Amino acid sequence: MYNRLIIFKDIHGHCNVKKRYAEDQKLGHWVHYQRTQWKKNNLAAERIQLLEDIGFVWMERASATGTNRGGKCSWDTRYKG
Repeated sequence: MYNRLIIFKDIHGHCNVKKRYAEDQKLGHWVHYQRTQWKKNNLAAERIQLLEDIGFVWMERASATGTNRGGKCSWDTRYKG
């Protein structure tokens, strides 16, 4: 799925796949699941870093402001700060 997300980003310029993305429903559900697991602190640090390296936004509405997690903190701040 990660590779499909990279292809999506190459085409669309972002990683904000909607949960009900008609062209690839599995990808939409996978992206939603990543966000859900992140909110529950159930994602490995390595996965978080991989996703952030390609510009993944954890809180969808945060993409409009250009910040991550509602502008509150980045992965580094959250886990290393």
